Amino acid sequence: MAQVVESLETEGSEQEQFSYVVHGAIISCEFGSHLNYLNLPKDHGVYIKEKAVMNVGDRNPDNIPTFGVCLQLQKPCTPTCSIDWMEGMENVNIEGKQALLSRCHTQCSAGGGKIEILHDGQEEVEIPKQGF
Repeated sequence: MAQVVESLETEGSEQEQFSYVVHGAIISCEFGSHLNYLNLPKDHGVYIKEKAVMNVGDRNPDNIPTFGVCLQLQKPCTPTCSIDWMEGMENVNIEGKQALLSRCHTQCSAGGGKIEILHDGQEEVEIPKQGF
C-alpha cells in the first residue's frame, strides 16, 4: 500500500536544510557534458507531492542515465555506480535503505566523476538546453 507523505522532517541547521529526493530530480556528474533526470522505474510506495521518494540504493543504470559525453574518458557516458548514494537520511528508511536527500552524492566507477543532486524534483523544473 502506498504511503503518502505531506512532509518529512529533515536534518540540518536553519542555514543548511536538505530535502527528500523524488523521481525526476536533476542530477549532474562533474565529468558529464549534460545534466539528466534521476529515474525510478519501480517506486518504493512512499510519495511526497504525488512523486515517488527515492532511497540511497537507487543508483543503478535504470536510475542514473547518461550524462552525454564523459569528458574524463572522451567517449559516450555510461554511468556505473558500484556504491550507494552517500549521506542519506539516517533515521528514515524506505524499503530498508536510507531515504535519499538533496545533499547525497555517489561516484561513477567508469570515469571517476562525482554525481550530485542539483534539484530534489519535488517541483517541476526543466533542464536548460545544453550543448557545446
